[in-house]
Amino acid sequence: MKRTATPTFVLSIPLVVKPGEDRILIGRMEAGRRLYNATLGEALRRHGLLKQSKDWQYTRTISDKKLRGSEFQRLSKEAGFTPAAIITFARTCGR
Repeated sequence: MKRTATPTFVLSIPLVVKPGEDRILIGRMEAGRRLYNATLGEALRRHGLLKQSKDWQYTRTISDKKLRGSEFQRLSKEAGFTPAAIITFARTCGR
């Protein structure tokens, strides 16, 4: 990653919580981490399956950009590799 030309700094401020709140925060952060990782794993799995499909391989050879783009969108939708499909997966995991 390229360095920025403007000078920057990072300020770390410790979070002060009541004795019982730290357990709650740790639990919620852990739940969020697990949900994020499960959702990311599912998205990567769907993406891998999508790219392995014969339809995807054929679509890559289409020279017409508009047709190729619309076919990629159609294939992504069929494979469940859309933002809406991934969000739906995350919602089912969170229950």
